[in-house]
Amino acid sequence: MRGLNLDILSIHGTRTEYNGKPAVIGVALDITSRRQAERLLTEYNHTLEQQIEESTMLLEARVDEISVLSAITQALASIRDTPTALTITARTMTKLFNASKVVITLLNEHTHELTIITEASQRAYLPNLMGLSITLKNHPILSQIIASGQTLLIPKAQIDPKIELWRPLLQTQQVQCLMLIPLLARGQAIGGLAIASDQMEHVFNESEIILAETIANQIAGTLENARLFDEEQRQRQVAEQRTQELSQALNHLQATQNQLMVQEKMASLGELTSGIAHEIKNPLNFVNNFALMSLELLAELQKLLEYQSTYLTPEVVTEMMTLLELLLSNAQKIYENGERADSIIRSMLLHSRSHGGQTQKVDINILLRDAISLAYHSLKAKDSRFNIVIETNYDLTLEPLMVMPQDLSRVFVNIITNACYAADKKQYQFIEIETTNSTYTPQLWVTTKNKAGAIEIRFRDNGLGIPEEIQDKIFNPFFTTKTTGEGTGLGLSMSYDIIVQGHQGQITVHSIEGEWTEFIITLPKT
Repeated sequence: MRGLNLDILSIHGTRTEYNGKPAVIGVALDITSRRQAERLLTEYNHTLEQQIEESTMLLEARVDEISVLSAITQALASIRDTPTALTITARTMTKLFNASKVVITLLNEHTHELTIITEASQRAYLPNLMGLSITLKNHPILSQIIASGQTLLIPKAQIDPKIELWRPLLQTQQVQCLMLIPLLARGQAIGGLAIASDQMEHVFNESEIILAETIANQIAGTLENARLFDEEQRQRQVAEQRTQELSQALNHLQATQNQLMVQEKMASLGELTSGIAHEIKNPLNFVNNFALMSLELLAELQKLLEYQSTYLTPEVVTEMMTLLELLLSNAQKIYENGERADSIIRSMLLHSRSHGGQTQKVDINILLRDAISLAYHSLKAKDSRFNIVIETNYDLTLEPLMVMPQDLSRVFVNIITNACYAADKKQYQFIEIETTNSTYTPQLWVTTKNKAGAIEIRFRDNGLGIPEEIQDKIFNPFFTTKTTGEGTGLGLSMSYDIIVQGHQGQITVHSIEGEWTEFIITLPKT
């Protein structure tokens, strides 16, 4: 208004209020001097400045509240760890509402108890309440608050008799003002929020109540989301466990089905093998018998020719003796090969009957001891020069195992016999080439071990070993590493079927050619 030059100024206006305080919008008076007009205008500007300052402070308060509410919402929504999110929220609320303690409780719908799951305090003297539970039936008003879903404000808590109902929840005598807000989800109370102040004359205003209720809704949503997430995780775990159980059942069913199919095939193959073997054995018996008879007749004919040689010319005698020797040699070869064919037929018949044994509980250590004795003395009877050092290491903790003892004993004898054969052949090679390695001694180590869920049996010899390129073939039928006439190639094949198909076990081989061979048999305990 600088430079205003008026003798008489007439201003007409009205008087109103702003935010509960008087505000000057206009004045109606007569000003006769410039000084009076400037004074009035100065007062008017000062009033406007106060009003603007108050409005700015109120706006800043609202902005701070919105900012805090946004931070709380973001914390509850972004932190997947619900306890951490609730702790951050409770600590923020103590500062936002200038509260001495903020408590968040969760309702157990089965026991009807409120349990404190989160708390925050600005006072060191206040106790820690985590885990404290309150039964609703002992607090009718609290139960009514939870049931109604309405916020309860106790402005003068020290003189209000209802404060005694909340003492167990707050565990303090210093409460001056208390606000209780139910946490609602799906229209039902799932917990409660308590905000307490220990300042004299502190009363939560309407704006703070609305803000607290808004935060309570956010907390309720977080708790409900956590419950739904936990329920989903639980259902997922149940589904995964069920899926795993079904998968295991399916695998077991498939294994049983495969085992039945293999057993059926083996039974069919056994019947076919047995039939063929029986059909071949009959004519083979004739061949062997007549070959043996021919040898005897030729021997008699040779003696008769020697007696009658004086009546024949030397040339005729020589020619006839040559023919007789040739016939004897042929008949001998026919008989030897017939015997070998007969041995193969017997092995085939034995192979076809390899799954027909009766199961019973047997001490594996005793079964091994008997098999070693049987194999050793059998080889010693065939060749008196045979000798081998056999070392045993039996696990005495082995419990009797349900097996087919006759079939399993046959497996042990086959493997021990093969080991003795390989060790003996290696020693024979040293003797044949007149080696100076006089320290070599044929040896066989037999060990048993009690393992978790299974029994392990190892046979290790220091014989010829098995070439690496044929190690994957030794369990094939009719495959043998022995020289012609010494093996049928059915012993290990039969052993494999007895262990794998008959006892659901495993048999493996490891070897280094020229050094050692080890067979490992694993038999399940159940």
